[in-house]
Amino acid sequence: MVTVEFEPTFERWQAAARALLSDGISPADVEWRERPDAPPAPRASKFFRVPPRFLELARQAATASDPTRWGALYDVLWRIVNERRDLLDDRGDPGGRRLHGLAVVRRAARRGRGQRAAADARRAGHRARVVAR
Repeated sequence: MVTVEFEPTFERWQAAARALLSDGISPADVEWRERPDAPPAPRASKFFRVPPRFLELARQAATASDPTRWGALYDVLWRIVNERRDLLDDRGDPGGRRLHGLAVVRRAARRGRGQRAAADARRAGHRARVVAR
């Protein structure tokens, strides 16, 4: 079992995930621990190409509050690199559905903050303009 301590940001997770992939460490052998003052991960000895769609979803999912998101992200990444590059196209895949779910929760939370800000502005007597992202 490898314990990875990292600052809880997408970029720090990505660097750690690259190093783990380079070393061939499977998701079942990784424990992810958030630590705000953690040093950066060692540089990966290899680089991997993944679909841009994975990166988009992973960035969104990384901002979710679910503490298991990092393991879920690494599991999907591992499978894309080692098993099926088209994994995200399979709507029946549990890992892909989980990743989509984490990203949707994040988008809904952002939308909810915008709606709350508009309601607060209306209560304060200001006209608010809400811009969808």
